[in-house]
Amino acid sequence: MKKLKIPSQAYRRPIEDLTETLCEKDLGIMVDPLLNFNEHRDTTVKKARRTSSMLLRYISYKEKDIMVPLYKALVRPIIEYGNSVWCPYKEKDIKPIEKVQRNFTKHINGIRNLSYEERMKKLKIPSQAYRRLRGDLIESYKILHKKYDPKTTNSLLTISANTKNTRSNTIKLTKPSFNAQPYQMFFTNRVINHWNSLPEEIVTARSLNVFKNKIDKHFCHLKYSTKVP
Repeated sequence: MKKLKIPSQAYRRPIEDLTETLCEKDLGIMVDPLLNFNEHRDTTVKKARRTSSMLLRYISYKEKDIMVPLYKALVRPIIEYGNSVWCPYKEKDIKPIEKVQRNFTKHINGIRNLSYEERMKKLKIPSQAYRRLRGDLIESYKILHKKYDPKTTNSLLTISANTKNTRSNTIKLTKPSFNAQPYQMFFTNRVINHWNSLPEEIVTARSLNVFKNKIDKHFCHLKYSTKVP
């Protein structure tokens, strides 16, 4: 049987002018040259508000047993997506994010007249400020305990060479120095002080769930605070 000879074909594509963009979406996060994440913040808040408004508009029986699970499943994941990457640190970014949760809790029956902190305690919904701190520490635990592929995360955090005479823990991290504020607020820098302040029994927790429970107990005084250091 003769082999069928397939003719070669040259492909060409017309040259097009590439336009410059000041913001690009990467893995769901809008990244700009100055790392301000202004567009990502605006997009995130708008999407979360639309979802929140839809729930409040179409659900008339606004009891906490119904609204809280819906909020955790449909609204909170939107405002928490990619927090470790773009974590807001300026007041102009923090307030709109927290306001989404603040406004949603106002519409739940029985707690409308309470303060925001009292509403969070009644609903057992931590503040967004605390959730960001908790999320950073959880990511650090996963990296340091090899829950991720070490080839991709091994260089993110550096364990200090001298941990013998330390008052903190045996997995103390080294903090690099940067002059520019955006770099100082990168995940690999902002988490260092909080991680190094943790006691030994927390950083060496035998599992991720145990670590989460111990973190919540250790930072219980910050759980419902909108001002987390």
